[in-house]
Amino acid sequence: MGGGAADDWQMKANYSLWGQRAYVDSVLVAVFETQLRFGIAMAHGYHPSSRRGTVTHSHNHEVLEIRGEPAAEAYCRLHNFSREALEGKHLTHTTKQPMGMLDPYGQYRLNVASYFTDEGGVRFAQPTPEGTILTVMEANQDSQIAAGAEALRKALLRGAITDPGMALVFSCAVRRRVLGKRIGEEINGIKDLIPGVPVVGFYSFGEQSQSDYGVNRHNNVVIGVLLAEEELSKSHRELQKTVQQLEQSRNLLQLIIESIPIRVFWKDLDCRFLGCNTLFARDAGLSSPEQLLGQDDFAMGWEEQARLYRADDRQVMESGRPKMNIVEPQTTPTGDKIWLNTSKTPLLRPNGEVFGVLGVYEDITERKRNEEELVRAKEEWERTFKTIPSLIMI
Repeated sequence: MGGGAADDWQMKANYSLWGQRAYVDSVLVAVFETQLRFGIAMAHGYHPSSRRGTVTHSHNHEVLEIRGEPAAEAYCRLHNFSREALEGKHLTHTTKQPMGMLDPYGQYRLNVASYFTDEGGVRFAQPTPEGTILTVMEANQDSQIAAGAEALRKALLRGAITDPGMALVFSCAVRRRVLGKRIGEEINGIKDLIPGVPVVGFYSFGEQSQSDYGVNRHNNVVIGVLLAEEELSKSHRELQKTVQQLEQSRNLLQLIIESIPIRVFWKDLDCRFLGCNTLFARDAGLSSPEQLLGQDDFAMGWEEQARLYRADDRQVMESGRPKMNIVEPQTTPTGDKIWLNTSKTPLLRPNGEVFGVLGVYEDITERKRNEEELVRAKEEWERTFKTIPSLIMI
């Protein structure tokens, strides 16, 4: 089930991008194993006309002759277009009629003709071997739009799904061009059958889906649907609920650290800041905690004390034990010197692995000054007291 990338409507090769490289004629495959019940189906809304011709000479994707005449001339005749009207244009976009190839099970698989070739041939999206009978396929927009709902019904029946949870859709980019402004009706037809069920998907260049006889194959101009049972949607809702609970917990934690009258910060193993509260951000001269993310102490106004702070961080993380009541200086962004009382503790994962350090501190500059004043007063008093006996003797 899926869809292919292409080359901007040139239809000469298929490309897959990986890193900085484009891989030609390649496809990326992902394999999923699941116990969920699901159904896959496809539809296209086209029916065969009486206009057809047998390929008498071809090479891979290029058909050179149909019924013995140059393929370009035969294609124009079958579609009732002049050569001048189609020259240099995308053939299926212009005619709005893909070609059909009858398979052994009586179904028509669609094949997109892109451009005339220099040899007077026609390039097709799929290899078209000699002996293939090409049939002009017809459809009006209403039948094409109804194909989405038809594919969904087939997927419901194939998967025996009564309570759908999600639909994954791949619709051909050619259908988007052919339907024009009505393209939205194709997906709306699916949504109307399963109201409230998420519908996601892609417009692609060639689709892989399951035919009515149960074979998965590559197609063109089709719409493919994978429908999964409700259990997937339940799991998604449970995940959303968990995410919401985590978000609420995170918001509550942020509210707490913003409410307490102390500075809070935390760092990773490289001593880079992972977060802080607003009080800490203001001490760093920043307007919000987000501005601090990824920075280190050397980028702060207290660069002078950075090595001292980081030494304490590493000691806490390497020992796995907290370090409490560290009285240390700090240089503010304005160049003033203040004093902090800092405590740090390691951040631990559930398995006990240390992944960072959490720190809190309060500004004790005023207290430090008061203590220094008391010390100076005491020293002054002691010096005065020592001179009293000498004055008495005099």
